[in-house]
Order: sequence, then structure tokens, then C-alpha cells
Amino acid sequence: MKYAAKKTAMMLLTMVIVSFLAFLAFQIIPGDAAVNKLGSDATVEAVEALRHEMGLDRPFFVRYGEWVLGALRGDFGASYSYSMSVSQMLAGKLPITALLTALTLIFGRFFLIPLPWTHGNINLCDVGIFIGAMLLGPWAGGFIGGFGAMFLDLISGFAQYAPFSFISHGLEGIVAGLVFKYVRGKCGRIAGVAAGTIVMVVGYFFSDAILYTWATGAAGIFPNLIQGIVGSVIALLIASPVEKAVHPALSSK
Repeated sequence: MKYAAKKTAMMLLTMVIVSFLAFLAFQIIPGDAAVNKLGSDATVEAVEALRHEMGLDRPFFVRYGEWVLGALRGDFGASYSYSMSVSQMLAGKLPITALLTALTLIFGRFFLIPLPWTHGNINLCDVGIFIGAMLLGPWAGGFIGGFGAMFLDLISGFAQYAPFSFISHGLEGIVAGLVFKYVRGKCGRIAGVAAGTIVMVVGYFFSDAILYTWATGAAGIFPNLIQGIVGSVIALLIASPVEKAVHPALSSK
């Protein structure tokens, strides 16, 4: 009983830490939302007025707490860039998001690459996550990563990893998508997959440490890093052809 309680407490703590880092990333990477919306030529008074209207002048932890409570109700807030709720953004891209989530499952379940020196293997689920984050943005990337990886664990006999995979791969998609959005060009894509891979590796390090031991977490760093790098390379190679193929569907939204 004490063991189960300890693991549950550690899992909840991990979820709080990761959700905090995700919220922090959305505050830092895009920059000041009011300045982005009004432009760099806006007056200080106009920016401050808009920040007050958006609620951005309230304490950081107050906004974080409201975001967490909203997320528990299925309300993930609004995008200042697109002037719509996150739910509306996902709904508008639902068919492609669902397709990429399914492909993430398939890549993770059936496309396995053995690592002889570890007597294990890596999968290609990160390909679908990165492609989704590139084409559809950070929230869709987080949805694809979180739910795709969680369902993959559930159908593969690793249910104990499901909540951790939801967090690790979900945050991977969100962070990669944010970098893709605000750092354009090839450098942005490389930086995005690199940032997403680091987030995923760190997430699974703590996941293994919580589920098993710190030594197990350390042992998983290299294989997870290899998986992220392989997924990154493949995603970068096929991103442009996939983007051209789905562009008509995206532009019609």
C-alpha cells in the first residue's frame, strides 16, 4: 500500500511539474502576447491596456492555477495568435489530427528498429508527433503526442507507462510546435525536433526513475535519445512532401 501511494504521489508530482513547464513554455517562447498582437510600434499605454484585458498583468501562479483548473474541465484556454479557443483550433484540424494520431500509433507499434547492444528496440512514433507539430501547431502536436503515445502503451502491454507517455510525448509535441511556430525555416525545424527530443528524453528519465529506479532512468537515456534522433531525421526528410500533400486540406479550413 505504501509503495502504491508513493508511486501515485510521484506521478502526480511529475504531472504538476510537467504541466508547469508546459505553461511556462507558452509564456516564454512566443514572447509578450500583447506586443505580438499590437506590433512593435504600439505605445506602452496600449500594450499595458491590452495586457490588462487579456489578464496577463495578473501574477504568474494565479494564471497557471486557472489554466490547470480549466484543463481539468477540458478547457485549455485560448490562442492569442489566432483569436480562438484551443478546442476550436483542434476541431478545425480534427481529420488530419486524428489521422496523424493513428499514424503515430502505427509507427510506434509496427515500425520497430532493434538496438542489439541494449537487447531492445526503438519505435518511430516521434515521426508522427513532429510532423503534426510542424503542420498543425503546438496544441495539435501535443494532442497527437499525448494521446498517440498513451494509446500505444495501452495496446502494447505497458499500461504503467501510459500516463507518463501522455505527459512526455505530449510535451514533446507542444515544445517542438512552439519552436516551429516562432523560429522559421530549416533552422527552426532542426531546433524544434531537437527541443522536442530533449523534452521526451528527460520525461522518460523521470518516468523510469519513478516507476523503477534512478539507475533504470539513466539506462534509458541513450536508447530514448537514439529514438528521438531517428524520428527527427525521418520527420525532417518527409516534412516537405507531406506538407504539400495535405496543404489543400489545411488551406480549406
